Amino acid sequence: MEARSKGWLGHCSSIPQFAASPGKVKWPAAWLIEHAGIRKGFVHKNAGISSKHALALINRGGATAQDILELMRMIQDRVQGVFGIKLQPEPIFVGEFGDRHQNSEHLAEGWRNMPI
Repeated sequence: MEARSKGWLGHCSSIPQFAASPGKVKWPAAWLIEHAGIRKGFVHKNAGISSKHALALINRGGATAQDILELMRMIQDRVQGVFGIKLQPEPIFVGEFGDRHQNSEHLAEGWRNMPI
């Protein structure tokens, strides 16, 4: 609600909304990403956004973890610049991410221990 009340979403009053917690709303990240001008199929180095879903970051062949993180940050920065909303990642990071991403070891460990 805060973003809309401050005018950051401007004329976009038809954005689908979901209740997040008392007094808060959640807007669809995919909608925000696409309406910030980042289209499905966008490529940065060897990382990209899926041509089918704006929330799926993919390795197009040879991308490093750093390439994926750079793409994620580019998307976050663009959405924040356009809408004033900071996107929070909700992925499970698998692989080596170094010191630049907190909890990557914990998340990767959780992934390895998931029942199949």
